[in-house]
Amino acid sequence: MKKILWVLLFLMTGAYLVAEKIYLQKADIEFGDGDTFTANGVVIRVLGVDTPEIFNPDHGIMVNQYLGPEASFFTKHLIEQARSLYYIPHKNDIYSRLLAHVFVDDELLAVKLIKAGLGYETVSIYGDNGYPKLASKVSDSAALVGRPNFTNPLYWRRKNIKRK
Repeated sequence: MKKILWVLLFLMTGAYLVAEKIYLQKADIEFGDGDTFTANGVVIRVLGVDTPEIFNPDHGIMVNQYLGPEASFFTKHLIEQARSLYYIPHKNDIYSRLLAHVFVDDELLAVKLIKAGLGYETVSIYGDNGYPKLASKVSDSAALVGRPNFTNPLYWRRKNIKRK
């Protein structure tokens, strides 16, 4: 009986997480690299994956990382061809980007990038961000596919970003 009362209290206070899906219009998207894009002025950073970098002098990236343009094109192509496109927001990171799980035709964009060999999983570094089932899908796909054929962007950035 006590357990039932706690559950009722929990539900009545609203102290539970409901994943909010926010649908995107493809026409409102500006593309960056493979794991970042802008939608309606909001910079969205895809959770669970790190793709190779592309030339971006504003961020001190003066050359493309190997497979960077391919990852960027892959994300752009998937989104442009999508029948359904939405994200579940998490929070803003230290760069003011919105960290979010992005879904293309109901499949995680992070998983699609990893399966294509265009991304390193980041769950093992940053954790599940409150979404253990989604994080597990990302980790499982990375374990299945293996290590991508490019330097992990985390390490590549340390060597190649020119600080102002």
